[in-house]
Order: sequence, then structure tokens, then C-alpha cells
Amino acid sequence: MPGNCGDLHSEKEQVAAHVKQGCGAVIVRPSVDYWTMARWACDALFGALQERRVPVYCREGLVSLDQVGEIARRYPDATILLAHLRTMNEAGYYRIAREHPNVFVDTVGSSAARGLVERGVAAIGADKIVWGSDAYCYGLPQQIGKVLGAKISDEDKVKILSGNAQRILARRAR
Repeated sequence: MPGNCGDLHSEKEQVAAHVKQGCGAVIVRPSVDYWTMARWACDALFGALQERRVPVYCREGLVSLDQVGEIARRYPDATILLAHLRTMNEAGYYRIAREHPNVFVDTVGSSAARGLVERGVAAIGADKIVWGSDAYCYGLPQQIGKVLGAKISDEDKVKILSGNAQRILARRAR
């Protein structure tokens, strides 16, 4: 969390401690944790996350797509994972992922999202999509099945189900 009020350890210290404890990624939820995405409040935090290459998980509703785009632009070496690709705003997710090489999307979304994976691969490529389950909100067979049953290459399925996440997590500084 932003530590600019002096009531928390510095952002660098917080990120270093979490990485030391094995943290794989962080979720950003300023509206829940009562902080602002204004630069004065979060630049040090995102700078520390970028420096340690800790992936930043953003969920629409907690962070707007415009804010995700701004974070991605200001921190081009940070990995941003935009959560919950869903049919309600596919175009917005694809736009942000295309505009920013450091933005990826995950496959969690509606259980009735027929063709969602195929549309995602066609719009942004399999290299920008990471499998997600949102366990236990959705059934794992359905979440895995929408990738395994997608009309995409086996190579793209492997990228989405494991390869992209492995690549992203391998970048993380220890």
C-alpha cells in the first residue's frame, strides 16, 4: 500500500518483504483499501513493484480501464494483469492490452462465455492471455474447459494454461 503518510514502511520495504516471503503478484484495489491512484499517492508503490518485477493484478470495478492504461504507460517495465475478461467489455480489455505491451488479460469471466477465448486470441494473441479460475466462484472444469475446448491451436492452449504465467513469474526479482 502507499506509505506516503509515514504510517507504513516505505513502498520499497513493503515490496521487498513480500517478495522475500514468496509473493508472486499483488492485487491493486484502492477503492477497497481507501487510497487513491493519484500519482502523489502511488508512484513510489508502482515504481517499487516495477523494480522488483512483481506482477500487478488489476480488476475492473476496483481499478478502471483508464487507470490500468495509465499505470501501464507510466511503468512500461511492470507486468499488469487485467482480471476477468468478460463479454461485458471485451473491446475495452482488448484495447488496453493492444495499446500496452505490458498488459495481459486473464480468462476468468462469465460461465456462458462461448467463444471468449477464441475472440481473445484473435484480438490480442495467445501470448497476452493468462488462464484464471476465480476458484471458488466458478467451477474449475468450466474454467479449464473453455480453454481446452476452444478452437485454437494446442500451442496456444499451452501458452494460456501455463506458459504465459510461467514466463511472467520467471521475470520476478527474488
